[in-house]
Amino acid sequence: MWVLEWHLVEEEVSAPFPLRLQEGGIVFGPRTRSFATKIQNKVYAMAYRTAISYRFGLSQLIMVTPMLLELPKTKLLKILLRELKWGKNAGGGTLFITINERTNLVKAARVLGADVTVTTVREVKVRDLLLMGRVVIEKGALERLLQKYGVKDGSSRGNALRRDPIREYERLAKLL
Repeated sequence: MWVLEWHLVEEEVSAPFPLRLQEGGIVFGPRTRSFATKIQNKVYAMAYRTAISYRFGLSQLIMVTPMLLELPKTKLLKILLRELKWGKNAGGGTLFITINERTNLVKAARVLGADVTVTTVREVKVRDLLLMGRVVIEKGALERLLQKYGVKDGSSRGNALRRDPIREYERLAKLL
């Protein structure tokens, strides 16, 4: 029968934990833990649909052509934001969502600071959609978001009578 002898290392007499075994093993030592939680994909999809519907319902979802977002100068973007009242002071700033990274737009937004945020459709988060005052999105980026997170036929079993703004926006996008 094995008998394990417990002893404290001389330097750790004042602080008895973690205990060490004679062979060098540590008992009750610190452990790294992760408190991350996993969320199902359908919950993420519902969050995206809700955020897009919220912005659409408030008329703060603006769909543009890709040519508008290829502004070469910070001055032009600043004039656009000022004339349309899309600044931070006039309602919380603007989020631009593009399909591909537009370097000119990113550089111009970096100079303007907190008024403008630019992100691609792959990097956009639900938090981004809800925090900014309005969302300016390319037509292709909106189609990609709707394709990935949009309402699929038959998925809304109990909500068939409810009006769905995402479906209305998909119908309007097809007309363009």
